[in-house]
Amino acid sequence: MSNRSFYQETFSQVHGSGDIRWEDYQMMKRRTAGKRLAVIAAAAALAAALSGLAVAANFFGLGDLLLPEQGSVNVTDENGVVVPGEYEYKDFVSLSGWSDTPESQALAEWQAFQERYDRDGAIIGAIGNAPTGFEERYGNYLVYTQEMADRLEEIIAKYNLKLHTRMEVVLPETWPLAVGDFFRENVTPWSGYIYENGTFRFDGGAELGAGELKGYGTIEYQFSRSVKGTFDDVALNVGDLSGFEEWGCQTTDGTPVTLGLGPRNRSLILADLGDSFILINVLTGREGDDTFSSGPIGREELEELADSFNFSALTPARAPDFDGIAAANTRYMEELERQPLEVTPEESKDPLYTRTGIQTGTARDFVLLLAERLKDGDRQAVAELFAYPVQIETAGGAYAAGTPEELLEHYDETIGEGVQGLIADMTWDPEPLPPEIFSDGSGLASAAGGTVWFGLTEEAVIRIFTLQTDQWSIRPAGGITQG
Repeated sequence: MSNRSFYQETFSQVHGSGDIRWEDYQMMKRRTAGKRLAVIAAAAALAAALSGLAVAANFFGLGDLLLPEQGSVNVTDENGVVVPGEYEYKDFVSLSGWSDTPESQALAEWQAFQERYDRDGAIIGAIGNAPTGFEERYGNYLVYTQEMADRLEEIIAKYNLKLHTRMEVVLPETWPLAVGDFFRENVTPWSGYIYENGTFRFDGGAELGAGELKGYGTIEYQFSRSVKGTFDDVALNVGDLSGFEEWGCQTTDGTPVTLGLGPRNRSLILADLGDSFILINVLTGREGDDTFSSGPIGREELEELADSFNFSALTPARAPDFDGIAAANTRYMEELERQPLEVTPEESKDPLYTRTGIQTGTARDFVLLLAERLKDGDRQAVAELFAYPVQIETAGGAYAAGTPEELLEHYDETIGEGVQGLIADMTWDPEPLPPEIFSDGSGLASAAGGTVWFGLTEEAVIRIFTLQTDQWSIRPAGGITQG
């Protein structure tokens, strides 16, 4: 499997925290303090993915999602390396709906507060992995002080909104049970997550080629539905609002949508369903490449992708059946383990090998090697274990790293910040228990309760693809492009 395949197959699958029932498939993620939840990291991945949007003067278009205050992002040089201490301001839009809705107005106030609060990360840095006492009520949000909790309570009271209380992972074949048959046969949803009110997000792919398109191929996207009445803190970096071609149309199921064709690797599909709002981030545009889709697209391709979803099946929104989702996830994982692969009789006795190409003993040795290098403080050796390029996400921003040396520039604020916890999660006495290392069918192996994901590169070398805690993450760069 190529690095690109690893990236696209694991982009949705390696994130999760809060009340996720990882035990349903042997992934118990530890809860730590000063939480920067993986769902927030996933949201940040989506937020940083957009680069430039334009809006034509029309009814409820891209500009009607714009938050009133710009947000700061780190400045990077021509190699994608962050310039220390330098920031630039970008436009952000809401995933919750048009800017005049209570949900988006609440988001605007929360974003403005966060923009000014703990700018240097000193508070969250001092907290580290210690419990904060805010996990139970605010486990789905970045709240780690009483001041933050008080401000969030003021905002949701002002706009009469609820907070998210629970989140479940949804594996690929579980989506119809979780939210209904909202996509056509050419669509493949990957893993994602769903909240108690029906808000959900996932990454996926679709095969285009009907009509005059003559077999475009795969187009990849990130799908978001935000149900109204609950506060959702996801905002998207949309650059400077220039370069998009925008128009409205009606899908085959009768849903009015707004389409935005981007200049490079980003396009948008928007749909207001009344009780919820849909935003689809499409990973290509007029001048796109084949990194995450089959190449550039035009209006026809974007309209065909919009027609690939039955938006009307998503309304009215309903609360998910968490027990049913958990059971379906378990069945899906069990089915993956039963799928035969072309292996020798001896190899077939090792489920991890059949899923990843890495024998269980070798995988354990690799994780213990990583723990040993962390314990010894051998930063260079740790950095050399990653598959590059990677994207680094911290409380202070997102950074690109294409080499071990570039990752080392952010070692202290990431790996160094939680090294003792990482070591504890990766070592066992005297031997790892079988559930400690597993695969979800993506081609990668995982250990330390989902903290580390690793797999084989094209050169048959084991490399780390994702290393994350609740405060920071280092993961494949394919998921984020700095706006």
